[in-house]
Amino acid sequence: MCCQCSIIRIFEGYGTTEASPILSLNTPLLNKKGSVGCLLPGIEYKLEPVEGIESGGNLLVRGANIMKGYLIHGEGFKPLKDWYRIGPVTLLKLMTKGLSLLNRDLSALPK
Repeated sequence: MCCQCSIIRIFEGYGTTEASPILSLNTPLLNKKGSVGCLLPGIEYKLEPVEGIESGGNLLVRGANIMKGYLIHGEGFKPLKDWYRIGPVTLLKLMTKGLSLLNRDLSALPK
């Protein structure tokens, strides 16, 4: 039996179901180990301050890939507000071509 080995490059990314399903991704040309890469083109972001987190905050995003709302059983369609709230991000760093989410460790949040 012959065994052929292939090299598969794996890149980290980050997404949520509401983002259909990806927000950021490392690429072969812009890859930072331990990060989830840069936001994809067309995705806007902003940070809301969170007490106790100096280098991060609540991450909010919007773009064409973000779903429009939720279909709640017995209540019908509930639209999202203008921005989709990802939640607390403890450390953000701007990279050359976008945003790098370096840490989303919720245990680091103030209690």
